Amino acid sequence: MKKMILALTALLLMGSGVQAQKINREALVQKIEKNEAAAADAKKAVKAATWINLGKSYIEAATLPTKDLYVGMLEMELQMKLGAPLSNEAIVIDNVTLAGANYDYFTACVMEGQVIGWKETAQVFPGATDKAIEALNKAYEVDPKQAPKIREQLMLISNYCSQLGDASNNIAEYRTATEAFKTAFRAQSSPAFGTPDASRLYYAGYCATAAGANDPASYAEGAELLNKALDLGFVDETGQIYYYLYHSYYGQREADRANVLKAKDALMTGITKFPKNQDILKSLIMLYSLEEGMGDPSELIAMLDEAIAADPQNIELWFSRAQISVALKEYDEAIEALKKTIELNPNSYEAQFFTGYYIIIKADALNTIANEKVYTSMDEAEADQKQIMAIYAEAIPYLEAAHELMPQNSDPVQLLKTLCFRLRDEVEGMMEKYQKYDALYKQMA
Repeated sequence: MKKMILALTALLLMGSGVQAQKINREALVQKIEKNEAAAADAKKAVKAATWINLGKSYIEAATLPTKDLYVGMLEMELQMKLGAPLSNEAIVIDNVTLAGANYDYFTACVMEGQVIGWKETAQVFPGATDKAIEALNKAYEVDPKQAPKIREQLMLISNYCSQLGDASNNIAEYRTATEAFKTAFRAQSSPAFGTPDASRLYYAGYCATAAGANDPASYAEGAELLNKALDLGFVDETGQIYYYLYHSYYGQREADRANVLKAKDALMTGITKFPKNQDILKSLIMLYSLEEGMGDPSELIAMLDEAIAADPQNIELWFSRAQISVALKEYDEAIEALKKTIELNPNSYEAQFFTGYYIIIKADALNTIANEKVYTSMDEAEADQKQIMAIYAEAIPYLEAAHELMPQNSDPVQLLKTLCFRLRDEVEGMMEKYQKYDALYKQMA
């Protein structure tokens, strides 16, 4: 216990006495100037070490001010490492107010006690990262055998820029994020590095597309970067690159209507490769609904049918077909598609639940039609209601199966409670089921 008390005391003393981080800018600039002079010397310029040292001095100048920062850093740790901020300010991002801690070279944005990003407000040596890449490329040109050492320095640049890109993206500084990720990729594209990571282009493309909301010219850059990432063989795990590519083209629709068709093509390619991607699916449906010249929405079904014919065991394709069918209000086709997923995997909670859910949607639609219909007799109205109630009852076995597969999920229980109450006078035993699921739902709530 005594050791713990002493440790805490030391920690408090350290925190209270820490002064703001001081960067010796003059010394860093002098080091750069010294190394630049060496690189300008004809005898020294033929040595790779001269250019590597120059690159290192540029890297140090670029990275030193934020070397101790990282996204997720606790505000307490920020002040322990860098001292109290010079000043504080309120920063509003997307209608959310953040705490801004101003230091000599950056402003850290803090939310709920954690650093979520920062904005560089000054540089020790402007253009240092670009100059570092140039120097390291020259080092490789002078002596390719020094590639391992040069690669280490290039990785430092890439890591610094990637971290800056992430931090900038988190606080909606999308232009800064775009340039940071582009520089990260440029560092990795140097001949001494090896194969670059195309995900840096993907992140740059995403950030440029996000910047398009306030800077429409950025949409074109976003499309260029995302397409370059695709050309290099990059595709993220869920296919979001096609969703962002769609946005980058659709954001240019006022400049050239041909971009709407390019946006459609991006989504079409994406949905065939990632049929379970909800963003792509919803965007396709929206595009067909809002834009003229897209063709008949049923071509989406034809496209999926073609994909299913080539891969009939692909459950995700059947799910997508069901979702598009529901959007087109073709409820029977949607239900049949989901029944196929149950056939392929009876233990799929999603297949069982959504089959029951879509049956309810179908019955709700028929009920709406019945409520608007002018009947000529009570018998006719009762016949329609009897048919609708029979359809509602079809959902119960699927929802019960979903409940058995995932008993902790309350969604099937809630629907079963509502359905059984609705059918209590129509189907024998429904009142008992209602009481069972009502009690269970209350218990889960």
